[in-house]
Amino acid sequence: MIAANPPAAPPGNAYASPFGFGTSAAPPASYGNDASGLPLGLSTPPGMSAHATPGPYPALSGAQPGYAAPPQAPSYPAMPPGAPYPFQPPQPISLSGQMRLLDGGDLPSQYKLGATRRRWLTYILSGLLAVAVAAGATFLIIRSTRQRTPTTGSVHLESVPAGAEVVFDGTRLVDRTPLTIDGAPVGSHHTIRLELPHYKPYVDTVDIPKTGREIAVMAQLQALTGKLLVNTTPAGAEIRIHGQLRGVTPTTINGIDIESTQAIELRHKDFSPREVPLKWDADGLSYVDFRFTRPGQ
Repeated sequence: MIAANPPAAPPGNAYASPFGFGTSAAPPASYGNDASGLPLGLSTPPGMSAHATPGPYPALSGAQPGYAAPPQAPSYPAMPPGAPYPFQPPQPISLSGQMRLLDGGDLPSQYKLGATRRRWLTYILSGLLAVAVAAGATFLIIRSTRQRTPTTGSVHLESVPAGAEVVFDGTRLVDRTPLTIDGAPVGSHHTIRLELPHYKPYVDTVDIPKTGREIAVMAQLQALTGKLLVNTTPAGAEIRIHGQLRGVTPTTINGIDIESTQAIELRHKDFSPREVPLKWDADGLSYVDFRFTRPGQ
């Protein structure tokens, strides 16, 4: 047991230890050696066991009055052979291991930045290569298509109003506008005539280009105005068209809208009003020779 009040140091040595630490009279037991292998030079205090225990601190035989038990250092797990350790010499790596390291498959995720970049670079280069191949193929297809020399073209005909008859190079076709004429040889010249009753004929010429593309023709048909020749017996009858006075027989009236004028009204002072239908020919001419009669005649 350690005395509660240790004896004072002998006179003449104020720093002498009452337990004789570091003196020749101290017990030979110690805590161990330092890093160089030399003894630490501290003897075991009275009342403590002299055997060494694992760790940097000796184990106390029991709590002593006036002394606190030193803290125990944490123990470290044993490192397996070949584990990366800062002070462990490098171990030889097999050829397959070197290849795995180069591939990056055995590296932790935090060390795989280079492999990720290589994969993205591979994806980008593959995408660029695919785009280049597609563009090249498209260019070749377009070029081969353009290099084909066309042999025929077409003519598309429309008219306003629709339903006009078509005379193509002197041949009257069965179909009416709108229609498309196919199979016209490239470089050829053609004459087109569109006919519709009560409208002026539309005449045009087209040339089929060497490219063989479709030629579009849009015909705006003009209404045909008619000429009306009217004679009555007896003469002197008023001619009214749509209720308006247009002259007195015998006379000729020009500029009549054929499409809307299908009859005229004749009024004579000696007879009741009469309505006379009109017949227009292809040239827009209508002739009327009317004789007034009394009932019973």
